[in-house]
Amino acid sequence: MKFKGLPDDPADFITSGLDEFFRCLLSGSDTECNDDFFQIATALSHPIANIVIIREPTNHLLVEKLASERALASFPTALCLLQTPTAELDVYLKQAGYLDTEIMHAMAMEIATMAGGEAPDSFTLKEVHGDQHDEWVDTMSVGYELPREFIDRIGPASGGPCNPHSDEKYHYFIAYHQDQPVATSTLLVRQGIVGVYNISARPECRGKGLGTFVTRESIAQIASHGYETAILQASEMGRSIYERIGFTSVGTFPFYFHNGEMR
Repeated sequence: MKFKGLPDDPADFITSGLDEFFRCLLSGSDTECNDDFFQIATALSHPIANIVIIREPTNHLLVEKLASERALASFPTALCLLQTPTAELDVYLKQAGYLDTEIMHAMAMEIATMAGGEAPDSFTLKEVHGDQHDEWVDTMSVGYELPREFIDRIGPASGGPCNPHSDEKYHYFIAYHQDQPVATSTLLVRQGIVGVYNISARPECRGKGLGTFVTRESIAQIASHGYETAILQASEMGRSIYERIGFTSVGTFPFYFHNGEMR
């Protein structure tokens, strides 16, 4: 299936968008990256805060080196391979202690085909900027259940949004219920393609269609700029939500999780 602005095989473009998202927003002494991989080791208690992203898992030696190093750490790690690994490599990772796996979907949608829908009762969505960084960070941290110290590095007043590359535009949103912030999203526009990230909802507000509302309304609010295609990466659980909006899965890639050593 073809999408405007995407290559004939869009899966690589969409998965690489996740890699670029982390690279653009996260830097510092606890990060390392080159043409083959990106990794961050915050030592915080959530695997995403210690993620390793490997572009070419066909390089078994590189994957085994990075995976084995992290398997010795005392903190949890998420290992993301942007392509499906071989059966041999999958066995190696499980033997190294990466026992939990989540299959992610690379998804795309032509914005003109996005399904409509009514907003949940009393919910509104507002685009926010650097002056509401703390409010966005607090909401995202609770909704995504990630340490605030990590989310603080990717909010609207962090390095990426404050110093975007020439072909990037960041849009941050907060959903409110009776003036209380309850959900977030981030849209990162690169090369004219809208990337959807950081969809979160506070636990007490889940199950009310809030994720669908935030995703659809975020895209709708910037659609007037002429963007034609949106992409995202979704878990198997979230896939059906995005399909109802109009997204189509064009490929999959795995996340492996290591709990860290018990010390």
